[in-house]
Amino acid sequence: MELASKHIFLRSIIHSFSETGPVRNHNEDRILYKYLNNEQTHLITVLADGMGGHNAGEVASRMACDLSVKNYILRQQEEDTANTLSDILLHTHQSIIEDGNQQQERKGMGTTIVTCIIKENILTFAHVGDSRLYLYRNKKIQPLTKDHTLVQQMYERGEISFEQIAHHPQNNVLLQAIGTSGTIHPQINTIEIEKNDVFFLCSDGVYNTSQNEEMEALMQIKNTSLVAECFRSLLQNRMASDNFSGIFISFTDDLLPATPITKEQNVLL
Repeated sequence: MELASKHIFLRSIIHSFSETGPVRNHNEDRILYKYLNNEQTHLITVLADGMGGHNAGEVASRMACDLSVKNYILRQQEEDTANTLSDILLHTHQSIIEDGNQQQERKGMGTTIVTCIIKENILTFAHVGDSRLYLYRNKKIQPLTKDHTLVQQMYERGEISFEQIAHHPQNNVLLQAIGTSGTIHPQINTIEIEKNDVFFLCSDGVYNTSQNEEMEALMQIKNTSLVAECFRSLLQNRMASDNFSGIFISFTDDLLPATPITKEQNVLL
């Protein structure tokens, strides 16, 4: 296991896609990412999958992404990133509820969300709903998020088997979503980044149309840009019934030394 040195910051590279798909007529998914202070070592990424009538799902997912990035920029200097992300998601949740209450055609709109902060070789993630974050490490892919769905709850209670989850008639029932639940309890965690890691955020249109084994095989391609294109082609050819979006975060072997901070620099800053 090759950990990044605490004194060397890995530089992140983004590749992404967001497609309406061959069946839907509009895209309610939204992705957004931003490097902070133009540094590849400090990054926020957000992926949201909206829901609601009159295209309100598009509004909810756009608001979730925009508010998350905007509010993190304002709070990026805070040391407790996990607490900051929790506050941001709670604020976003309330803002979408209030917007829906003010406009009848948007009432009840909501969205899933999965968001990551990369800062000094630590990734902090938060999610609500059933969009996912995967980690590809040592040629294996593993989900880092746990779906906030009825079938996931049924599985954890022993009411259905793991194999029954994907084809269960209620597999699209969310227990939590930004804007629709009375109260949300985001899953939040941190993980130390290793040099060859690839993190993959995606909406359910991706994993409902592909198998874990296929995702793992595609991730073995060393060119992440090509990986993204292969995912896009696979999902289009399979006639994905939903919008599908993904964000890949990989890390270059070109390591960027951390700038030493001296007492004199602190005074000047």
